[in-house]
Amino acid sequence: MGSTSDSYSSSQETLATLESNTIYDFIPSYINLGFQKELKLKIIRDTTNPVVLEILGSEKFGFIENKVRSKCWHCLLSRQLRLENSRNNDVLIDHPDENQINLDVKRSFSFVENTKHRDFLKDLLSRIIIGIFRKHPKLRYYQGYHDIVSLFILVWHSNEEVDLSLSTMILSAVDAQFDTVFECVEIFTLVYLRDFMMNSLDFPIDQLKLISHLIKEKDPDLYHSMKLDKISPFFAISSILTFFSHDLKPTNENSIIWEIFDLIISKNSSFIPILIFTNFILMQKQKLIDQINLNTENFDNETDLIHASIQQILLTSISNENFFFKIMTITRLNYNRDVKLLSKVLFDSRIINCGSPLLTTAKGNNKTLFDTKDIDNLIDKQIKINGTRKNIRQTNTRFNIVLYHVINNKHLLVKLSILVGLLAIISKFSNRNLIWETYHKTKKVWLDPLHCLLHNPTSYLYSNNN
Repeated sequence: MGSTSDSYSSSQETLATLESNTIYDFIPSYINLGFQKELKLKIIRDTTNPVVLEILGSEKFGFIENKVRSKCWHCLLSRQLRLENSRNNDVLIDHPDENQINLDVKRSFSFVENTKHRDFLKDLLSRIIIGIFRKHPKLRYYQGYHDIVSLFILVWHSNEEVDLSLSTMILSAVDAQFDTVFECVEIFTLVYLRDFMMNSLDFPIDQLKLISHLIKEKDPDLYHSMKLDKISPFFAISSILTFFSHDLKPTNENSIIWEIFDLIISKNSSFIPILIFTNFILMQKQKLIDQINLNTENFDNETDLIHASIQQILLTSISNENFFFKIMTITRLNYNRDVKLLSKVLFDSRIINCGSPLLTTAKGNNKTLFDTKDIDNLIDKQIKINGTRKNIRQTNTRFNIVLYHVINNKHLLVKLSILVGLLAIISKFSNRNLIWETYHKTKKVWLDPLHCLLHNPTSYLYSNNN
C-alpha cells in the first residue's frame, strides 16, 4: 500500500473526474488486478461524496472489502429512505410469521465453521428479522428473506472474533453496530423488497414475466425454443426473491454476491436481479438448448423440462464465479440500454403493480429520497391491489370448482339443463305478454314514431326528409 500512496498521492484530484468517467478510464490496462483494487480502495476511503461512491460501487470489484463496504452501504442507503428513529421491539406485538422466521434462522450460516460465531450470527439474524416485521406488521415474511439479511450481517461481522466467555445475547445487546445493521436492512427491505412481502406470490410472478419479455426482445429464437410464450419462468423464482443470495453464498470477501448487492444499492435499482438472470439465460443459450434436447424424453411436460434444464445449468455455473463475473461485466456495460428496454416492456405489458419497487427505483440521476410516510402509502396501495387480485383469483377458482363438479356429474347436469330450459320458456312468454301490454296501454309520444316506422318505414323516412 506504500507504493500506492506514493504514486497516487493526488487521488483526491481524480474524484471530480469520476462523475463523468469511470475509474478504469484512466488506469493503464497493463496494471494487474491486485493493484487496481488497491487504487480503488484508496479512492473509496478518501471520498465522502455519495455520487462518487455510487459510481465506484457500480464499477468492477464493487466496494472490494466489507470494512469499506459497510460504510458505503450505510451512506448510500440512508440517502434513499429517511427513517424514523424509534426501534423499541420489546413493546411491539408478535408478528404471525415469527415461527417460520425461527425455523429459517436455525438453518442459516451453515458455512460458518466456528460454532460460537455461528450462534452469534444467528442471534443477530433473529433479532433483526423479528424487529423488522414487528415494526412493519403489514409486511409478510417469505422464505429467502433470511438469506438477504444474512448477507447484511456478514458485511459487518464476517471476520469477527467472538469472546467465548460471553453469551451471544450479551454480545448482541452491547453491539454498537447493531443499530446501523438494522437500519440498513430496514431501508433495503422497504425500498427494494416490497413486492415479495404481500400474502401471495402474484407480484413476484409478475416480475418473473419480465425475464420472458426481455428474452423475447433480445433473442426471439431462444424465446420460442424455451416456449416462454406458454411457460411462466418459475425457474427464476429463488434467484429473484433472494437477489441471488441463496444461490451464491458469501463464503469470502471475493464472492461475486457482494458485487451484485453493491450494484443494486449503487444504482438504486431493483432491475438488477432481472437483468442478471436474463443475461445468464442468454449467455448459456447453447448449453440450455442442448440440455433441453438431451432430456426431452425424460419429462412428461415442457414446463418441468425447461425448469429442470435451467436449474441444472444454474447449479453447475454457481461453482464457476468467473462466469458470473462475466455476467456482471455485461450487466454493467448494457445497463442503461437494458433499463430503457425494460422500461418499454413495463409500459407495453403493464403487468407490474403501480407501487412496485421496479417503478420507484432505477430513476437514474433523478433519485427520490423517500420517508416512512411515502413507503407506508406504497405498501397500503400494494396490499389493496394484491387483495383485489387475490379475491378475483379465489372467485374464479370457486367458479371453476363448481363448473368442474357440474360437468363431471351427469345427473346434476341433466337436471340443470332441464331447469334452464324451463326458465327460458317461462321468461319468453312473460316478456312477450309484458311488452304487448306495455305497448298497447301507454300513450307516450315517444312510441308513435316507432309505431309508424314499423308499419310503413318508407313513408316515415320520406316525411322526415321533407
